[in-house]
Amino acid sequence: MTPVDSNTRSDSVGWRPIETAQKDEQAPILAWFDHDADPYQDPSNPGRLTDYAAIAEGGDFLSGKGVAIVVWRDGYHDSDGWESYQSYWVPGGWFAYLDGDATDYVVNATNWMPLPTPPALEERRG
Repeated sequence: MTPVDSNTRSDSVGWRPIETAQKDEQAPILAWFDHDADPYQDPSNPGRLTDYAAIAEGGDFLSGKGVAIVVWRDGYHDSDGWESYQSYWVPGGWFAYLDGDATDYVVNATNWMPLPTPPALEERRG
C-alpha cells in the first residue's frame, strides 16, 4: 500500500492513526471515532481534562463509536460574555462535518482515511 502524507483523496488507503492526519479546516476526512476511548483526564496531568473532554463537557459530542466525516477546527479564545470579560481557551479538535461545514459535535477520532474520490457529476445523473 502506498503511504499518503496528507488528506489527499484516494480509494486505496487503509485506516491510519489520527495523529497522522493533516489538521486542515478545509479538508474533511473519514474518521473512526470512539467516545469511550478518551481517558477524560490527561494522563500526564490528572488535574487537567484532555482536549476532547474539555470540548465535550459542553454536551455536544458523538457518543458511542462508529464512522463519521470530520474536519479539524483550530482552538480559539472565547468569553463568558460581555459582562464578565472572562476569557478562556477552547482547544482544537475533530468535529462532525455535514452539508459542507463543521458542526458543533466534537468527535473523539482515533483513526482516519482520506475520503474516496466522489463520482463524477455525469455518473450521478445517469
